[in-house]
Amino acid sequence: MMHEKAIQLAHASDGPPETRDFTGKWDGQHGAILDIRMNGSLITGMFTTYEGTTRHHVADLSGVAVGDLISINALWRMGGSITSWSGQYTEEEGRPMLKLMWRLITEMAEPVEPKYYWMSSFGGAEDFVRQTEGGDAFGEEGHHVA
Repeated sequence: MMHEKAIQLAHASDGPPETRDFTGKWDGQHGAILDIRMNGSLITGMFTTYEGTTRHHVADLSGVAVGDLISINALWRMGGSITSWSGQYTEEEGRPMLKLMWRLITEMAEPVEPKYYWMSSFGGAEDFVRQTEGGDAFGEEGHHVA
C-alpha cells in the first residue's frame, strides 16, 4: 500500500527532475568505496570493500539514477551473490552524501535452497560521502568527518 502511495506522489510532480551527476569516489562509513561513472542516467563503476587498509572484495557496478535518486547493483567477482543499493543524495554539514539501503542475496546449493532460502538474504544501510582531494571522508570509527 505504501508503495502505491509513493508512486502516486511521484506522478503528481512536473516530470522527472534533472539527474544529479554522481560521478566520482564515495567513501562508505564502514570503509567501502563506490567508484561511480555516469553516461546520462546510466551508472557503471566499481565497489570495493576494505578491512583496515587491505582490499577485500571487488564488484562491478551497474545502475540508474533520476534526480537525486540512485539505484545500483553489484555482481561480486567471486560469483554467487549480488548486492543492490537504493537511496538518495543529500547534504549533511555541507558535504555531499548518499544515504543508501542495501540488500545482498547469495546463491545457495539446490539441495538446501528450499529449506534455507530465508538465510540467503541480508540487508542494511550505509552512508557514503563524496571523496575530496586528499582522502577519506569518514574517520577511523566510521563517523562522518566534518
